[in-house]
Amino acid sequence: MDPPTFRIVEPISGYLFKQARCLTEKQRRGLKNFSTTDLSERQRYGLAFIRHRGRLNNNEYCRINDCDSREATNELSELVKRKIVEQHGTRRWTFYTLPEAKPGIQPELRTRGNRRVDILKAIGGKGDMSRKEIQDELKMPSVTVLYWLRRLIRDKKIERTTNAKNPNVRYRLKA
Repeated sequence: MDPPTFRIVEPISGYLFKQARCLTEKQRRGLKNFSTTDLSERQRYGLAFIRHRGRLNNNEYCRINDCDSREATNELSELVKRKIVEQHGTRRWTFYTLPEAKPGIQPELRTRGNRRVDILKAIGGKGDMSRKEIQDELKMPSVTVLYWLRRLIRDKKIERTTNAKNPNVRYRLKA
């Protein structure tokens, strides 16, 4: 009996995609086109899945990204709102596809802005704030606020006032 052979799968943007076997080299290059846009890694994987299979539903999004159904719905809704994907159907029969190319209509792809300064100003002006308060004041999606809060904590610019698992966690500037 021959020993098993292993194939090294290259991570995309630092993460290993669970369904990497379904991505061709062309699709991996397509994902890199979105690396500078204001999309989460999970949203990029969802787009790659749609490009590969032609359509995606909430259950498949949860499976490929290992996330909760509510998170998947919120993230897919954001893609619909930005006209990056089209929604077909409602409730449990909803699925998503890439929009047909129409002359003069481009999906809203913003380059990822550095939100550190905005969040630091907001927290500095109020003393301490919750994630929800930051989200409401700056009118940013919750995933964006969470991303930048984690980055600011890692960079030691802000700190949590309570345990990270506390649902009422607040953030303040680090002294």
